[in-house]
Amino acid sequence: MARRQRPDYTSIPAKVLLGTRTNWEDVKYPIDRDTADEVRTIHKRTVYVNEQRKEWWEEYSRRDEEYCFNKKLEETIDLMSSLSLSD
Repeated sequence: MARRQRPDYTSIPAKVLLGTRTNWEDVKYPIDRDTADEVRTIHKRTVYVNEQRKEWWEEYSRRDEEYCFNKKLEETIDLMSSLSLSD
């Protein structure tokens, strides 16, 4: 008895498959590899960019706080030195 041959689902557009197929186990993976890879790549890039932006912002905030602290410290030192010189 001949084995039933499955149709080549990769030649059928993904939209048609999504609308007509119910048994996804029969569908050869991946249906639309180029699109899936592109979407995955874009997602990875987006996640990477968001992580880089977050790291940059945290570093920027840290340096800004450090700068503000040092500026206030210098002002305090200047004020103290001017008070001690006037005495």
